[in-house]
Amino acid sequence: MARGEGTNRITLRLPESILKKLKTESDEKVLPLNAIINRILTKHVMFDMRINKLSGIITPQDLLSNIIDKLDVTQKEELAQQGPQIVKKLFTMLNVQYNVKNVIEDYFIMLGTYCGWYKFHVDSENNHYRLIFESDLGKEWIIFLSLYVNCILKPLKVHVENEFIDDSTLVLEFVKP
Repeated sequence: MARGEGTNRITLRLPESILKKLKTESDEKVLPLNAIINRILTKHVMFDMRINKLSGIITPQDLLSNIIDKLDVTQKEELAQQGPQIVKKLFTMLNVQYNVKNVIEDYFIMLGTYCGWYKFHVDSENNHYRLIFESDLGKEWIIFLSLYVNCILKPLKVHVENEFIDDSTLVLEFVKP
């Protein structure tokens, strides 16, 4: 929900089995039931409705990580080069302009929040950006992620000035053109 946006009261009728599961999650996370339902609906609107425009499959993280681990550098590069086409196709269907701001907000944040590819944080001041991607999927995954993100940024004329990679973190710093 956007800051300053009003809310509306609605009444929902839920099957008892669903309500029981939601209440259990509410108790486990020490959050009000309303907050749990709000998160579910937000995820649906912000992610599910968008990603369903592309054909996709759900893959366990360990399986995806193992697939990436088995690829050599050339294969990782070839796979990563598909990034811009994937993002551009999604943005075309959503009527979203392919620019740095939207790639960060409507793609990188979305993948981090809902796909589990990484935890994502962005710092920006004026036109200076610092993108931080953290993942427990291993060094080969981080290497692939670096290739993938760089391929997505390249058509936007972004020149990464500093890049840091270790076993679990990718940091990219650049000035937006």
